Parts: sequence; C-alpha cells; structure tokens
Amino acid sequence: MLPSRNSLIDISQYEKRRKIGEGCTNNVYLVKDKSTGIFYAAKIRKDKIDEKVKDSQEISISDVEKLMYSINHPSILKIFGFYQTNFDNKPFPTMIMELSANPSLKDVIMPESACFIPDDWNLEKKCILIYGIASGMAHLHAQKIINGNLKPKNIYLDEYLHPKIFNNIDMMEDFNINDLAYMAPEVM
Repeated sequence: MLPSRNSLIDISQYEKRRKIGEGCTNNVYLVKDKSTGIFYAAKIRKDKIDEKVKDSQEISISDVEKLMYSINHPSILKIFGFYQTNFDNKPFPTMIMELSANPSLKDVIMPESACFIPDDWNLEKKCILIYGIASGMAHLHAQKIINGNLKPKNIYLDEYLHPKIFNNIDMMEDFNINDLAYMAPEVM
C-alpha cells in the first residue's frame, strides 16, 4: 500500500533508519513507514529554510519539485510528499520518495562495478529498459519538463528491472567529469 499523495505529509509517521546517499545539496536516508512497515527514501536538503516557513503550513519547495510531485508514470520515481523540517525538527525540507528495489543502471552497465548483474539480464530485459526510459522521458516532455541530467546513475531499477527515472532537481548536485558523456550538448 502506497502512501497518499498529499503534498504536505506527517513526517512523524516515518522512522529514519540509515543514510543511503549524499549529494552537494541533499542527504538521502532509508525511512520506514511506521504504520505499514514499507520502506521509502527521504531526501533532506542541507540548506535551511526560514523559521517562519517551518512553523507554518507552507513549505519551501521549488517549482520543479512541485511539478515532479504531480508526475505519475510507471518509469518515473514517485515523490509522495514534503515536510518543512527534517526528522530532528530542524528547518531542512524533507521529501519522501519511492525507494528503488535495486541499484542504479550505472551499477549494471559499468564493467568495473560488476557487483550487480542480474541473472536474467538478457536482450528482452534491455529492450524493456530502453522502452521504459523512452516512455518516461516522453511523458516528462509532454509535461514540458526537461531532464537535464539523464544518465545511468539517475535511472534506478525496480524489482522487475524496469526503469525508474529520477528527475534530479539540482543537475549539478552529483556532477563529475565522467558525466560529460551523458550531458546534452545544449547543457554543455
């Protein structure tokens, strides 16, 4: 059972477990819904918001985050809601999102990180993956959203190895020189 898609969530219904990722502007934690036992990812910003916003019903989220919250497509990583504070009630906005069952596509296709190559990784699975990515990107483009940071690291795989595109809000957050191969010419 998935959580309701109410943009302002009750963060107290989630239990923070452990850090699972970090970027320049965010930390990502594994969290558990206390009522259902289902695990999600909590992306917590490193930059503070105004204390007045923290104590109001407003939330400091970007237009891109608001737009990504409204997207519902099987190949796009779902955002379930936002909260004004982190788990310690400090003014760092938190976003609850779908947790990927498997590592990113990067972990599958990079020979030096052959730690995760599924047994059934065959031509059919690869075609399904390519179609899923194309379908997700077409859906984003139809919504007038451009993902300027599409790369294997931002494509996660669900339990069936279907793609889940993470539309990275801060495209320079996790940029490194190896990403130039995936960068659109107009971004360069």
